[in-house]
Amino acid sequence: MAERIRVRMAEYKVCNSGGILVTTVGSCVAIGLVDPVAGVGGLAHIMLPEANGKSDAVGKYADTAIPAMLKEMEKKRAKKERIIAKIAGGARMFNFSSDKMEYVGDRNVEAVRRILKKYGIRIAGEDVGKNHGRTVEFHTSDGRMIIKRANEVIKEL
Repeated sequence: MAERIRVRMAEYKVCNSGGILVTTVGSCVAIGLVDPVAGVGGLAHIMLPEANGKSDAVGKYADTAIPAMLKEMEKKRAKKERIIAKIAGGARMFNFSSDKMEYVGDRNVEAVRRILKKYGIRIAGEDVGKNHGRTVEFHTSDGRMIIKRANEVIKEL
């Protein structure tokens, strides 16, 4: 049976042992990357779109976590041109009354899409937005992403 590896908030993990990377997101976004030929995959749990010069945690921001994860995957023989992405999260967990308040979940999803496009990584599946949290299981052996809400399988990407 494949090892289940927890990815905490503001972390990313990469493995090539066929592990299952698991995280729970609300307005944060889970970014699963896999090179199915090399059998290398990774999962990031980003909290915010951009680091803006901060260096407190590489995995916390979309603009630092994605390049770091790609670099680590390439060290394990993944090829960027074969890597595909699956994303989940970016929920609107809180209801704000101000029209000027941008939802962090929306900003996170937009940033992840923009950064993946910049690196030429295709998004092969996504389950984003809405107003509920998700538990994500990312299978590094084949890139399957299982998304659960209240321990109920909602979607497989």
